Amino acid sequence: MHKRKGGIYTNIYIDIEIYRERKRAKQMETITICNRKGGTGKTVTALNLGASLKAEGYKVLYVDLDSQRNLTRTLTAQESKQNSFSLLVKETEDAKRCIIETPEGDLIPGAEQLASVDRLGIGLDVLKNALTPVKKKYDYIIIDTPAVNSLCVINAFICSNSLIIPVQADLYSLYALEDEYKVIDQIRKKYNRFLKIQGILLTRYQANAKLSKLIKESFEEEAKELGTRLFDTVIRENITIKESLLYCKSVINYKPKSNGAKDYRSFTVEYLKRKGQ
Repeated sequence: MHKRKGGIYTNIYIDIEIYRERKRAKQMETITICNRKGGTGKTVTALNLGASLKAEGYKVLYVDLDSQRNLTRTLTAQESKQNSFSLLVKETEDAKRCIIETPEGDLIPGAEQLASVDRLGIGLDVLKNALTPVKKKYDYIIIDTPAVNSLCVINAFICSNSLIIPVQADLYSLYALEDEYKVIDQIRKKYNRFLKIQGILLTRYQANAKLSKLIKESFEEEAKELGTRLFDTVIRENITIKESLLYCKSVINYKPKSNGAKDYRSFTVEYLKRKGQ
């Protein structure tokens, strides 16, 4: 702090803001939601994790890397030529120009052309470099990825600290998890040693189904072998989650008292506890 005559401290507000900025930079997290199997709830998890974090007072940026653009379509009806695809192919060099403000949080929208990224042969760290200038504005960047092993996904892995893998309680999801880990392990060894699987999240869970319980036990064992854990929270099958998408909202903001909203809030609290925040 700086003193002036009379011993009165000045610039206190500036010093506090500098402290907060440094604290935010230290805590800032980039989370990729991934699973090469479709239908596991990646987009819904990205949306509701972000909404829950925003409700806790955190600043959130969503990045849609899926050519299907479901996250984008849920968050905004606005079409933009400045999007995640234009960032990846360097048509847009300033990520700030891509950001759209929405009630659920800020968004870098997806584009149909993302399906052609592999054919264009982009670099592996393009997304990391593009997002670096905007990171200091946010506490969390949440990346929604497609259900394929593509350059979009690899870019997301390289620029992330954390991975969350949503899975359904079925055998095919278990197989997909094993394949996903092979890619993650390669990325960690070659490009991003800070990449960590924060946990595996069971979605569309039916507690009364005997098969679901058996598969859950299998996921717990698999998670241990992969050096991570199954989240204690499960996202139960809930109609309000599907309804919320019809109204272009997270279930957190659509029906806060629903089981779907309770589950995603509980998952978010568990995630923050694992991160020590």
